[in-house]
Amino acid sequence: MARGRQVDAIECKIRPGRFDPKSLAVFRQSYPDGRNILVSPGIAEPYEMRVGSQFRRVVFTRESEDSADR
Repeated sequence: MARGRQVDAIECKIRPGRFDPKSLAVFRQSYPDGRNILVSPGIAEPYEMRVGSQFRRVVFTRESEDSADR
């Protein structure tokens, strides 16, 4: 993938509160543009979560396909 292109990061977690932003920060050094999506089966409503300077959209498993289309 060429640098400068938008790349979305999608991670799955049973408990969104246990998300560790270190790997995302390293990934975003190479690919700074793109959406950060956290998929979890225990989420009733999607919401935005800020971790450091990164924002992450937290969605329910079934909503992950819809979020990927946005």
